[in-house]
Amino acid sequence: KSVEDDSFEDLEETKNKPLSNSAPTPTRENRKVKRPRLLEVHKEDKEGQVDGGGGRDDQDATMIERLTQKEAELKRQVANAFLNEAPNLTELEEKLKKTRDLLSQFQAVAPAA
Repeated sequence: KSVEDDSFEDLEETKNKPLSNSAPTPTRENRKVKRPRLLEVHKEDKEGQVDGGGGRDDQDATMIERLTQKEAELKRQVANAFLNEAPNLTELEEKLKKTRDLLSQFQAVAPAA
């Protein structure tokens, strides 16, 4: 099951949720934590993200889950590229490093579950 499949299911679930339970949007004054920006590599992850009522914590949890899946997928790709001596090994390792950096940023700002 791929990340794209998950995001479509998330859309279906959030589409039917009422908006009344969504967290209020933080203002500049009360926003304490700087949110990590998505890197260029992760633009494809932005597709399908709709805040249907969970607020920031749900978004963080979803993003951490997606990044964890992406990290696992990139680890497999790096291992396969290494075994096959593929020319794109360095590029894959760089993507994996960026994914890990972004994942650690999100885990740092997310409340401990």
